[in-house]
Amino acid sequence: MLKQTVHDWVASEQGALSDWHQQIFDFGETAWREYRSCAWYVERLRAEGFDVEEGSGGMPTAFCASWNNGAGPTIGGYAEYDAVPGNCQAADTVERPRDGLSKHAGGHTDPHSALGIGSLGGFLAAKAAMEKHGIGLTIIDLLTDTELLNKAKAEFELRTGGELMQAPLCDYAPPIDFRWPEYVTDDRGRHRWWIPALPWEQTSGEA
Repeated sequence: MLKQTVHDWVASEQGALSDWHQQIFDFGETAWREYRSCAWYVERLRAEGFDVEEGSGGMPTAFCASWNNGAGPTIGGYAEYDAVPGNCQAADTVERPRDGLSKHAGGHTDPHSALGIGSLGGFLAAKAAMEKHGIGLTIIDLLTDTELLNKAKAEFELRTGGELMQAPLCDYAPPIDFRWPEYVTDDRGRHRWWIPALPWEQTSGEA
């Protein structure tokens, strides 16, 4: 019954989810400059009944949204909405930049526009099911919550021995010394950004 409620919500909101994705796609804002995209999410989440903190962790384009339906478990997640520099692409079947823009502008060829709206849609579907069936639940955006983010950073440092300067999460510092996609395709991106298992988590077959 609960799953069916979620499925029904997604089916009924397909048009809205598609329109929302198109909006973020059209913004095409690159990392640390997603001002319109962030403002859109903040407005949408507030309209859906979430409490929203803007500028989480001192980042102007980050936010922390939460919704509570009484005592129960807490689920968390995050929504990516940054575009890729130099990947401007129209919503078309041929390769061309969006109207009025250079192909070197930002674009959602990954597409984080869909990842973010997919995450948002999942949370809203869960919220609808919790409300309909009276299930207690707290939903929170994990990676922009300062306390939880600090815990994630501490665990990352524990796992890597503090050898890595940046974590491969949404909180990594801007790669100002590497242009996209160099910070992914160079040795640092391909081999150094990994999260090893701790000794007590390794299976007997691992070195």
